[in-house]
Amino acid sequence: MTTATHASRAAKIREGLDHPIVDGDGHILELTTVFLEYLRETAGAAVADRFEASAPYARWSEPWRPDVETRRRTWTGQANLWGWPTLNTLDRATATLPRLYASRMDDLGIDFSILYPSAGLFIVNLPDADLREEVVRAYNRWVLELSRPFPDRLAAVATIPMHTPDEAVRHLRDAAALGHKVVCLQGYVARPIGDVAERAPAVAELATRLDYFGIDSEYDYDPVWATCAELRLSPTFHSGSGLRAGRSVSNYTYNHVGSIAQAQEGLAKALFLGGVTRRFPQLNFGFLECGAAWACSLLSDLVGHFQKRSLEAMAYVDPAKLDLPALMSLIEEYGDDFTVRHLDRARAFYDRPFEPLPDRDDFWLVHPRDAAEVISLFVPRFYIGCEADDPSVAWAFNTKVNPGGSKVRAMFGSDVGHWDVTDVGDVVVEAWELVEDGLITEGDFREFAFWNPVELHAGTNPDFFAGTRVEADVARFLTTGRTAT
Repeated sequence: MTTATHASRAAKIREGLDHPIVDGDGHILELTTVFLEYLRETAGAAVADRFEASAPYARWSEPWRPDVETRRRTWTGQANLWGWPTLNTLDRATATLPRLYASRMDDLGIDFSILYPSAGLFIVNLPDADLREEVVRAYNRWVLELSRPFPDRLAAVATIPMHTPDEAVRHLRDAAALGHKVVCLQGYVARPIGDVAERAPAVAELATRLDYFGIDSEYDYDPVWATCAELRLSPTFHSGSGLRAGRSVSNYTYNHVGSIAQAQEGLAKALFLGGVTRRFPQLNFGFLECGAAWACSLLSDLVGHFQKRSLEAMAYVDPAKLDLPALMSLIEEYGDDFTVRHLDRARAFYDRPFEPLPDRDDFWLVHPRDAAEVISLFVPRFYIGCEADDPSVAWAFNTKVNPGGSKVRAMFGSDVGHWDVTDVGDVVVEAWELVEDGLITEGDFREFAFWNPVELHAGTNPDFFAGTRVEADVARFLTTGRTAT
C-alpha cells in the first residue's frame, strides 16, 4: 500500500524551510472498544461495566442519536453524527495508529506532533466522581503507552478534569509521574445555579452556569496553576461551548460554528481578568482549535475597556461629578416643549441618589499600569491553536490592526483525524497557502508553524523537546528568541 496522497507537496514545502514544523494540535482517534478492554484489565470489570453504561461511552459507540422531537424536549444539541474520515482509509488509520502516523510524518511535512484526545475529551464530564477518577487514570496511561515508542515524533496528551482544584491537582501529578509532558485541562465546569437548585432541585441540571475557573468560581484554582508551574506543564484547553440556550436541536453546523471560540474566549477572559497571568508569570496557556479571530478581538476589547473602565478613566461617568444646575439650564434652553413642561420630573431623575464609583475597577486582580502592560500580560502568555486553512491567522499577524503593533500567538494545528481534514497530506499545503496568497510573510509562518507551538511548551519547560527531532532547532530558538530572522 502506498502511503502518499497529496503529502509529497507538503514534504517539498518542508524541505524549502529553514525551520521544522511543529503540529500543536494533532489528534488520536481512539479505538474506544479497545480502551474499554484496557480499562477492564487495569481497573476491573466493575469499573469497565459502569463506564460502558455511561453517556460518554454511548456517545462514542451508538450509531444514532435521538430524533429531533426528543432533543427538542430537553433542548439537546444536534451532535456530530459523522465526525471521522471513512472515504480515505489511510487517513483514518493514520489518526488511529501512532506507529502509522509516525511513519508518514516526513511525507506529511510535519516534524513533531502533539496528539490531543478525541473521544477522551469527554471522559472529564463523567458525573460519577469515583468512576471519573478510575477512567481518567486509565485513559492517560493508555494513550501514553500508544505513543511511547515514538518520543522523537509524537507526544500524547493527558486529559485533566477540573471539577475541583484537588481533583485537578491529583491528576496533574499522576500524569507527570507517568511521563506526560502535555495536559489538556477541562475548559469549564457546568455548575448548578444555587437559587434554581434550591427551588427546583429536580431540574437543576437543566439550569447551569459555566465556571471558567478564573473569576466567580466556588473554588480557588490557584493551586492548579501552581501545580502546573511546579511540574512545568503548560495548561492547554480544548473544549466547545456548553450553552444550552444557544444551541440548535437540528443543525450541527449552527452548533459548531464559533462554539470552540466562544468557550475559549470565556475561559481566556476569566483567566486574564482573574489575574492568573499576573500571578503565574512562568506559565503559558494554550487554547486549541479555536482560530485567532476571537483572541484578536478580545485583546482589542481588553485594551479598550482598560482605557475606559479603569478607575481613573471612570471619572467620566462618576455620578458625583454631575453639575445638576448646569444640566437643568441646558435642558431648559434646548429641550423640546414637552420636556420643558416637565422640568421637575427631569430634575428629580438626575437628583436622586446614584451608586458611587466602586473602590476598585474590573482590572483589580490584574492591576496593569497602562495599555502596554495589558498587552504584555496577554500576548506572550496565550497561544491560540488555528487549523491550517484558517484565514484568521492573517489577523493574528496584522500589526497594523492589533493593539500596540502586537502579534497574537497563533499556532499551527493539523486537527488530524477529524471531519474538517479531508486529506492529512493537505494540512501543511493549506497552511503554506497563507504565504502564497500574501496573507502572512514567511517570517510569520515561521512563528505560526514553529516558534509559537514550541514556545507554548518550551517556555514553561525548556526541556520539553529534548530527545525529539526538533531538539537542535528549538535550542537555537530558545537561545536567540524572537530576534532571530
